[in-house]
Amino acid sequence: MVSVRSGLRGGGRHLARLIGAVAITAIVGPAVACTVCIALPEDTLTDRVWAADTVVLARPDPSAPFVYRVEQILSGSATPAVDLLINSVERDRMATDPHRVALLLHGPDGWQIGGHGGPDLAHLARRMLDHADDWSDAANDPDRTAAFAALHAHPDPVIRRVALSELSRAPYADLRGIEVALDVDWLAARLAEAEWYPWRPILVQLLGLHADPAARALVRSRAFDVAADARAPWLMALVEIDGKAGIGRILATRPQGEAAIAATRALVAHADPGHDLAPDLAAALRTLAAGYPAVAAEAVAGLRALGDWSFGPQVADQLAGGYVAEPGAAFALRIYLLTAQAMHRTAVAQTGPDRR
Repeated sequence: MVSVRSGLRGGGRHLARLIGAVAITAIVGPAVACTVCIALPEDTLTDRVWAADTVVLARPDPSAPFVYRVEQILSGSATPAVDLLINSVERDRMATDPHRVALLLHGPDGWQIGGHGGPDLAHLARRMLDHADDWSDAANDPDRTAAFAALHAHPDPVIRRVALSELSRAPYADLRGIEVALDVDWLAARLAEAEWYPWRPILVQLLGLHADPAARALVRSRAFDVAADARAPWLMALVEIDGKAGIGRILATRPQGEAAIAATRALVAHADPGHDLAPDLAAALRTLAAGYPAVAAEAVAGLRALGDWSFGPQVADQLAGGYVAEPGAAFALRIYLLTAQAMHRTAVAQTGPDRR
């Protein structure tokens, strides 16, 4: 999301859009766009369902219980022979639950299992297909995010993980209205389990959005105790809970190294021009970038999102002094600087030079 100060037109506004398309990727690649490293596949089940040429529901073949038999075709006309075998655990589950099905997807790499579950999983797959034309594959589709936000506490663990994977890809601003229905104890328990590691960032973010005081207490107690390279979602949650005071706690630690990276990414995640903390977020990002130039490129991505171009002179000094050596980061800073200078020229042309 790009915001520019009111009254600015022409070249400055064009460059503001340009930086939105180029600068974030130039910093360190796609990871910065989501601001928190998440060890989840880029494609969610929704994306995989859309990409498949055939989507079916299947159950064990009565004559060969370890072989899938197609029960219903959800999309696609041709149905290649299913060459997947059913493992013993799943075969036993299906034997005791006549409503349990496998969601199978066929594409260039053959058949793949989308998941196992009951009627709700089948309904979800149909819903994904029904919305193929009106849900976007972009991360910032509010309708898609809202649909899965409603499923984040679903009793079926497969659907719950699908929903959490979808929420993991959404911009943080789109998550802020979620009414978290997951129990705090459940969230805390999952954070301690290795199999839930890929979902830890979104689970922590949900703690920050939780109405239960126990969630807030957990975030406040652990925000600075976790390893620095895993701290960003905790700091995101801290800012959500404590606002300006939370930002103050972050800056009071004078973060360096991985801690500074985590702090910057946490603040960038909140960098929405409509945020009630926008001025405080911008000031904090400028402080972090000035004190630790290695995070300057990521910090200016947040400043760009907030419509703040006032850090241009400091960026010029950092570039001239050789404080930012990484080529992608230096490129992002140059684009920010170029835009800031264009904004200044446009403002001067419209209002005249500052004669104070």
